[in-house]
Amino acid sequence: MKTHISIALAFAILVPTGIAFGQGGAEAEGIALFRDGKNTESAEALQNVVAAEGTNKRAWLYLGAAQLKLGHRADAAKAFLRSVFDAEDIKKERTHYDTPMKVTSMPRPAYTRDARSARYSGKIKVAVEFKADGTIGFTFPLEDLPHGLTDSAISAARRLRFKPAIKNGDPVTVVGLVDYSFVIQ
Repeated sequence: MKTHISIALAFAILVPTGIAFGQGGAEAEGIALFRDGKNTESAEALQNVVAAEGTNKRAWLYLGAAQLKLGHRADAAKAFLRSVFDAEDIKKERTHYDTPMKVTSMPRPAYTRDARSARYSGKIKVAVEFKADGTIGFTFPLEDLPHGLTDSAISAARRLRFKPAIKNGDPVTVVGLVDYSFVIQ
């Protein structure tokens, strides 16, 4: 039995903090509050943005991040799921960097023995905070896979290595969704 693990659409979104979109000042303020560690205020500001503009994917993404930092995992999951970008959104995002974030090492998640035995295939999205200092912040799975695959994907995401995105000459924190696919062929 051949095992194939693909990492599909890796870094489906790479969203820099501190850039105004959608609600402009309110969104930028909410993201800046998140970046400053003021998660309660950030969540409140971003709640207002998504209430006014429900399709603002960046606001949903950072609302999910703030909710996660506050320990509200269910609310974070709902917000992250509303933030999934499509190909056009990704192209627009990349134009907002002086230098986009660059992944220098992307470890593959382990395909567990239990998953192989069960011949289980599946996909999972993991929200990841790529910090301006070059370290990984939070990791949060948007789905759960059986047979230890969720933990395997989280472990791989925590081992990602990257060069931070640069905006206005400074490194910026980026929150993104990483897709992992586990396929037995």
